[in-house]
Formats: sequence, structure tokens, C-alpha cells
Amino acid sequence: METATFAGGCFWCTEAIQIKFNPKIISYEKLSEIFFHLHDPTTINQQGNDVGTEYRSAIFYHSIEQSRIANKVRKRIESEHIY
Repeated sequence: METATFAGGCFWCTEAIQIKFNPKIISYEKLSEIFFHLHDPTTINQQGNDVGTEYRSAIFYHSIEQSRIANKVRKRIESEHIY
């Protein structure tokens, strides 16, 4: 098992979720893609009409490899101009 941690905003705070996952079933890259597709990571401290520091996005990586993968996915999403 491996661990992944992602964060996003809610009405009153920034929340993070730590996920235990089996990389034989789902890859860290796929989890990162899901995270970036569930919300717009290009807006600073904003999600839709909700504005404030609690609406920031973050990925807390647990290894250099996770950092590399998350940045690769982020760059790919940015290059696709989805947002």
C-alpha cells in the first residue's frame, strides 16, 4: 500500500484527504489526474464562486517520485488548456 494526500477547500476551512491505495489497482498518476479534473487548480484561492484562502488546492507528496508525477500531470493538464 502507498499513501497519497490531496487538499481542497470547503466553506469554512481547507481540508485534506489522505488516501491509502494499491498501485497495482490504481496508479498515483491516475489519482493525480482525478484530483486535477475534479476542480480548477488554476485559480488561486477560488473554486467557482467560492473565494478565500480555504479554497486553495494542494498535493502533499510522500516521495520525490510522487512530486515528479504530480508535476508531470499538472503540466499536462495546463498544456491541454482545460481551464
